[in-house]
Amino acid sequence: VVADPILAAVAPDVAVEADEDAITRRKVRMRALPLFVVWLAAPTLSLIDTAVVGRFAKGPAAAAALAPAVSFSDSLAYLMTFLAIKTTSRVATYVANHDGRGARLAAREGLWLSAIVGSLMALSGELGGAAGTLRSVYVTGRTAAVLAPATTYCRIRGAAMPLQLMWQTAQAASIARGDATAPLRACGWAALFNV
Repeated sequence: VVADPILAAVAPDVAVEADEDAITRRKVRMRALPLFVVWLAAPTLSLIDTAVVGRFAKGPAAAAALAPAVSFSDSLAYLMTFLAIKTTSRVATYVANHDGRGARLAAREGLWLSAIVGSLMALSGELGGAAGTLRSVYVTGRTAAVLAPATTYCRIRGAAMPLQLMWQTAQAASIARGDATAPLRACGWAALFNV
């Protein structure tokens, strides 16, 4: 059954080709929308943090501390995107070769590596890495009052860094397997958990 019966009567080959193009466009839209939402998840979660801290913060310094802290924390997460990218590549290669066991192994390895790297980053933040970086890069003499609350926020976000990196990697593996809805559901759960 073709979408345009008049075109099918006049030029059947063109009608079938037009239907295949419409199906392809629909498939692209079905995959693109969840991926778009996934990419918006991290900034949206940071906005939720800003709203909550802005509402319950004790003074303007605590709210002002979010700017350098969110910038630093998000930058670390973006720097580690290579974990998700490599996992996507490996899982997609196995899926293309119809090797489900290899795809699961590649996803598992990516998750373990994300957990290890995230834990090392969290430990580094706890041992003074966050405060040192904030002091040398983000906070100047005039804004020194935000250093303590910014460091606290970075330490909290750092403690969640293994989970964030594992989340990114799991989403990448799902997308490589062709499942675009699981990452979308995960974004919803992450938003609920973040609040």
